[in-house]
Amino acid sequence: MRRFFLLLVFCNIVYFLWAASVNTQVVATPQQIPLYDQKALETLLLVSADREDITDLMSQQEQVISELAKDKKPAKEQYCFLLGDFVDKNQAQGLADQLVNDNARVSVVSPDTYEEYWVMFPAAITWQEALKNEQMIKKQGEDDFWLIPSGAKKGAISLGLFVDVQRANNRLNELLAKKIDATIEVRARALFAVKVEIEADNDALQAYLDKLEQVKSVEITKNAC
Repeated sequence: MRRFFLLLVFCNIVYFLWAASVNTQVVATPQQIPLYDQKALETLLLVSADREDITDLMSQQEQVISELAKDKKPAKEQYCFLLGDFVDKNQAQGLADQLVNDNARVSVVSPDTYEEYWVMFPAAITWQEALKNEQMIKKQGEDDFWLIPSGAKKGAISLGLFVDVQRANNRLNELLAKKIDATIEVRARALFAVKVEIEADNDALQAYLDKLEQVKSVEITKNAC
């Protein structure tokens, strides 16, 4: 019995020492490092949009945007157009001289022709015969004519120049009724125009044209470049 009692005491001592050793062990856990800098972390607060410093900042931003918009230049386009037509090339050249501009290419071109209808009494072989024809036409009551004194048509008598064929035919019928054997000669005449090629925005182009008084009375045709 005594031995059994001593065995129990020994077991209790061993169990006590084992429990004490287990409680003294420290469980090591890895330290977690935050992904952000704790010292630089700021606190965000909701503020009123009417606060003075906020409105000043918004005003500065609007001013910067406005200045950027002013500095942006309008896009330029290439414009090509014709001014005219002119029957006389010198008139077209005179206008072209007024259109001189560093940003424009100006030239005189002949883009088209038109027909004239010339009512005339045929030329005589000699100048004396031409004078007799002139007197004959006067006796028929005509005074609106011109005896051509020189050139390829010398000795012919011009009785009217028309751009409309119907008006030329009406004039011819009047003369034929008076026994004046006139004829109609069709001839082609060149038309001249001023060609302008300019690179500009709409406002600059309009200002460029508004400065020219002659342009306001001349037909402007936009053309492909």
